[in-house]
Amino acid sequence: MDLSQVLDALPSALYMTDAGGRITYYNEAAASLWGQRPELGKSKWCGSWRLHSPDGRPLAHDQCPMATTLRKRLPIRGVEAIAERPDGTTVPFFSHATAQQLLIAEIKHRIKNTLATVQSVAR
Repeated sequence: MDLSQVLDALPSALYMTDAGGRITYYNEAAASLWGQRPELGKSKWCGSWRLHSPDGRPLAHDQCPMATTLRKRLPIRGVEAIAERPDGTTVPFFSHATAQQLLIAEIKHRIKNTLATVQSVAR
């Protein structure tokens, strides 16, 4: 089983964008949440038809957690929002947007710390 098969099988909505915010991947749970399948490489920031803040105010896609994560280069976790599907139904969700570069930096940091521990024990 390769990584894409694992991601596709996850019950949680997951999607990825490039640095410009264009959606490059989404799993079946994300398509179900959004009620549509955005076009890869063209749709930006989020695959939902419309977004709303928890109080119902419209939320522009370029202000969604993924856009903010890419703009600030910081993870935006636990932000509540409401996705509106093309059929008008709404789904509340919590976003945990993290840029791939941040994940890679975290992995490098943990490897470096582990290596330092191993070197210390070896001495």
